Amino acid sequence: MRTAAQLQLHWREQAAASLAASIASKPLPAYQLPLIEGYETGEIPTLPARSLAAVSAPLARRYCIQRSPEQRSPDRQASIARRRQHAATAPLPPSLATKFTTGEIAVLKIIADEWLAHGACDLSQNEIGARAGVVKSVVKRAIFFAENDHSMITVQRRPRSGRKHLTNIIRIIRAEWRDWLSKGHRRAYAIAACDRAKPIFAEARGAEKNPPRVQVLRNSNSDPVDKTVKKGKSDRRWSRRTLF
Repeated sequence: MRTAAQLQLHWREQAAASLAASIASKPLPAYQLPLIEGYETGEIPTLPARSLAAVSAPLARRYCIQRSPEQRSPDRQASIARRRQHAATAPLPPSLATKFTTGEIAVLKIIADEWLAHGACDLSQNEIGARAGVVKSVVKRAIFFAENDHSMITVQRRPRSGRKHLTNIIRIIRAEWRDWLSKGHRRAYAIAACDRAKPIFAEARGAEKNPPRVQVLRNSNSDPVDKTVKKGKSDRRWSRRTLF
């Protein structure tokens, strides 16, 4: 068993032999010979080898767009019931409904409601999945099959370089499906369903109880504005100070 010093000496000899062989096979320029002699004798110091930790140090994290996390239903049974309820309303004609699963039909029901109410569906995949009671993968699969396999919809994709992409715009183009949706009172039901699905942000965020600061300043009577004073060049600065 060789010691560390013996191994170090052995590798030095091997390096010197390989260097001598390379010099003999291909002569080096004259200005490099003093450098090689200085390295061999130790007159010219060399930098110590870098440690493995320094070599394998992690690089700085690059900027990347944070994707939306995978959403999970807070009430699985309610999502299953909502999914079945959407599929039971027959949003597709029988010839097309046999080609999709219950979850996919629920997704197409949400797209049809948005198309009837607004002329196109610009909801995100997470929003469609939340309203249909399915996960995001089911939404992607339903849109893919409806667009590529059955030519039922067109998807206008709106990518943005270096930023988060805008939501896709989905439109219904198949005449059989459009004729099916035009029957009865589906348009009125779709408008009511879309209105119910939209949250009231003032109530959700508590804006009525805690209004924004700008609204408080505008509605407060502590610093009223004197409208009798005509604003001129000299009074402009003081009028701004009066407003705030």
